[in-house]
Amino acid sequence: EGQVVFEGAPDVSMRVFLEAGSTQPSDNNINPADYLLYSLCTEPTPVINNIFSRKNLDESTSGIAVTGVEYVMMQRSVNHSRLYSFWSETAVLCRREALDYCRNRSQFTTKALELTVVSLLLGLLYWQLGDTFQFVQTKLGLMFLILFYWNYSCYISVLPVELFSRTAYRREVRGSMYCPLSYITSKSLVRVPFETLYTLIFSTVIYWMSGLDPNPACYILFVFATWLSAQAAVSFGYLTSSISPSLPVAMAIHIPILLPLFLTAGLFINAATVPWYLVWCQWISFYYYAFEVMCASQFYGREEFTGCEGHACPLNTGEEVLASLAFSEGNVWRVDVPVLIVLVVVYRCIALFVISKKSK
Repeated sequence: EGQVVFEGAPDVSMRVFLEAGSTQPSDNNINPADYLLYSLCTEPTPVINNIFSRKNLDESTSGIAVTGVEYVMMQRSVNHSRLYSFWSETAVLCRREALDYCRNRSQFTTKALELTVVSLLLGLLYWQLGDTFQFVQTKLGLMFLILFYWNYSCYISVLPVELFSRTAYRREVRGSMYCPLSYITSKSLVRVPFETLYTLIFSTVIYWMSGLDPNPACYILFVFATWLSAQAAVSFGYLTSSISPSLPVAMAIHIPILLPLFLTAGLFINAATVPWYLVWCQWISFYYYAFEVMCASQFYGREEFTGCEGHACPLNTGEEVLASLAFSEGNVWRVDVPVLIVLVVVYRCIALFVISKKSK
């Protein structure tokens, strides 16, 4: 610590780094401070050593001269300890993540615009669905489409970010700048407010435009299920990125990984008729638990559908619709919500374990 990498005028700092062998930035408008910090975290040690204007001598090496990063890493390897507590590390990392989000305002506005356009499109397509039995299957398809689109969007957004920042992360962790738990915690805390806002935009517009149950309690439960399943999808994204050696590999395996969870969620095949050799996919599927909560929010307590008086329809009440799907309202708070919370935690813990092993 306290090693001087560069001392001089800001306008010549990037030139010094480039002359030392640092990678040429692809974006000419990049913030010089961001570029310098990124170079320090990602460039090979010989490149960084070329930047140092002086050498340091470590007495424990019997007079062997070491430079820059090698000296700092050697000192840390002897101590095997971090300088700050978990909470201090998490607070600093949260601030760094938040600043990164704030700098990328175009990313925020683009995502909000995307969700607004998609939600308006789906709202117009499913405009004010009626209360008759003929719209039951349409509502089921709409709810599953909302679940699939938003979960997949959250899941896929994690993969490139985590894989592209892996080099910097490993260098910082190996340098004892922070622990993997602080890294995962800060990522989770900073993402939650943005994902909550995105979920509200996306689900609220579709919900009221499509004419789903106007009961406020049903609306809140619907949005909560959408948000909680998205958190599980993000956790699953952390897990996928942690086990993938590169982004092309992650993109190649993510569909085969997600497909069993998607197909066993209860829409394409009845939840009670999933083959025994695939039932374990249903047990770990955040799609399945969230879809049951959504269906319960819309059909539980529903009296006879319009036009089904006198049992004129195959399914006359909301309870019969739930029973036909092998769903139960009693599972919402007893099974579905607790299991979704467990999946959020377990997927992230597994990802933490994997990246901790790989960072050593």
